[in-house]
Amino acid sequence: MSDIADEIAEKFIYRRRTCVIVKLVNVPLRVAPNGVCYNGYVSVIPRSRRDYLAKLWAFTDRIKTVELTYFGVLGHLPNSDIPKSLWFLGFDTTHIWNSEHPITQTLGHVKRQTMKLADEMIRKRI
Repeated sequence: MSDIADEIAEKFIYRRRTCVIVKLVNVPLRVAPNGVCYNGYVSVIPRSRRDYLAKLWAFTDRIKTVELTYFGVLGHLPNSDIPKSLWFLGFDTTHIWNSEHPITQTLGHVKRQTMKLADEMIRKRI
């Protein structure tokens, strides 16, 4: 089994939030039929790290657009110019449900869901 590699597919500003779409390649075929899928991330309102860690579970319970699977920084990604001080909430598409509905793993679908997540986070002041 090959190692999954990730790279930034797209970075954009939507409603003053930094949004990042990450492309995963070499994904096992049982997870992604073509070996590729995408994950979406939206920056959170600047707060202290302690505030975010204390409220992480409260955030995940409040978000209804997608199932949140990530909370943290993205500065570790290859060729990233994303500040390590910027925190993100995000979701991935490597679940069995996604493999049964491959459209959910496409760049277009993930980008739309990322923008919906940003809209919801803005409404809820996250």
